[in-house]
Amino acid sequence: MAKYELRLDTKVGDLTIHFDTMSELEERLKELGLEEVLTKPRPFEATLTRQQRQPKAGFEDLYRFTLDDYVELLKTPKKKVETIGLVLFAYDPVAAMVQQIARSSGVKNAVDYLANKAYSKYFTKNLDGAYSLSQTGKVWISEQVVSKLRITPVRAKES
Repeated sequence: MAKYELRLDTKVGDLTIHFDTMSELEERLKELGLEEVLTKPRPFEATLTRQQRQPKAGFEDLYRFTLDDYVELLKTPKKKVETIGLVLFAYDPVAAMVQQIARSSGVKNAVDYLANKAYSKYFTKNLDGAYSLSQTGKVWISEQVVSKLRITPVRAKES
């Protein structure tokens, strides 16, 4: 899914171009013979918007993304480390900075869990300081944490 879209109102209808970088936009405009949109100064109105990121298929009941690209948990695990893991699962395959993790999870001391040796098998710190789930962490979240969140309580039968 592209990060941005350019919408142009033309005489024959609306034209929407999806792209991730300016060079990709330039390339797509050239393919359509519309490169003058970027080079010729003429009055036109265009709206450049970033598409809201969508949750992974099948996980829409657990989280969603806000317009400013933070994770909003719809169901929260009981343990803080599981909450952090679920946030990183949502961001995957993109790594997240500690500030994003703390804001999305509500765990203010998230770095204490991320750096804890007891949980090191679940989390990976990248060279830029961002965190992601290890393969073990992905399995842990998808098989154990998610299943706990989806358990529905059994009601006692009323007589």
